Amino acid sequence: MNIKTKTMIIITLLLLFSGCVDDKTIIYDNIDVNVQDYTGEAFSFFLTRVEATPKLQVDIIKDNKTIVVDDTTGCVVFDAINIYDDESYFQSLILSTTATTITLNSQIDRNFSTSNTIIECAEWDLSTSDGSVTPETFSIRPPMSRTWHVISTVFNCLDNSDWDTSTFCGGPALTNGISGRVIDGYQKDLFLIYNNNGFLLRSFDLEDYPKAPAGLYGLNAELIFRDKYGAVVELNGDTNDTWQAVNRDDLTNINEIAITINGHYTDDNNNTTYQ
Repeated sequence: MNIKTKTMIIITLLLLFSGCVDDKTIIYDNIDVNVQDYTGEAFSFFLTRVEATPKLQVDIIKDNKTIVVDDTTGCVVFDAINIYDDESYFQSLILSTTATTITLNSQIDRNFSTSNTIIECAEWDLSTSDGSVTPETFSIRPPMSRTWHVISTVFNCLDNSDWDTSTFCGGPALTNGISGRVIDGYQKDLFLIYNNNGFLLRSFDLEDYPKAPAGLYGLNAELIFRDKYGAVVELNGDTNDTWQAVNRDDLTNINEIAITINGHYTDDNNNTTYQ
């Protein structure tokens, strides 16, 4: 065997053991790969429009349902309440109020200090919104030192009238529409919806809920970003990234509209691979 032949054999073996014959062929050994599900902290939050920002007066202890603030003006029963600091975000609904206390529908899941906690009383129902003159924004952002991966967003509507693809919920198509967008140093509009067919065009999965005898018609639209777009949306608290739904129409003829985002916190290094 001459030197040239030996050299060719060695090169071929090196290519095979490297797992690559050319730029289109990959060869793997029989390796048992165990893909683990991500087990970080998950979340599901309403987008909200802030109505009041009372100041926390007493540290919040985990499992409490009542908080003490300086003033509850603007905090309305069944509105949302957002409680967050540099690390954690908690959201619930307002069950009752006094002049200086707010009682929630659920227990608070961690401690919060008066030194760095922000309280927001906020509207979650877009059917209270008339943005036909001045656009109204419903939004959410992560705590300052944390990053979220948004896996999905859900739009839910309840109405007296049944819906089809040409209506918005059960009413007429919108004139201007609702924009879904991310602010992360610059504005990135993800989609504009002005009728129910718009959800289908943007790859939402639609579900129809028939009206009960004394109930309402329901529409549920869910978009799972990884499945439909091949990526998730990252919101970085360090750069004040914000998820927004901007309404430019009068939605007050509809019974109820809610939008949520759903996902998980990344790890301590703000770097998670979604699986």
